[in-house]
Amino acid sequence: MEVDDALAEAWKNSTPSERIVYEKKINAVLRKLQTTKFNDLRDKAGKIAADNGLTEDRLNELLKDDIDANNERYEWWNDEEMMAELDKSEADFRSGKDPGIKWDGLKAELLSRRKKNAN
Repeated sequence: MEVDDALAEAWKNSTPSERIVYEKKINAVLRKLQTTKFNDLRDKAGKIAADNGLTEDRLNELLKDDIDANNERYEWWNDEEMMAELDKSEADFRSGKDPGIKWDGLKAELLSRRKKNAN
């Protein structure tokens, strides 16, 4: 942490008990700043997610443990329907039927969203 000369001199001349008090106050301020920054970031992420259709219900669905009614873990790699869908997507991409997303286009779209959300 950078401080001006006067503050550095005051710190140097303070007693150990004063330093403990100052350190506690500094740490409290830093924790509050970190919490505030985190909360702001979380709120922005939540707004972006909501703007793009991610509801709380959908998020909970995505985050829940994928255990079915029989208490067995879902293994997508053993799901024939899922694997068929992935195989079809891959075939479409390789054949050119699905051109995919080019990085330049994706980057431009993300920057546009960022600019829009900043306003």
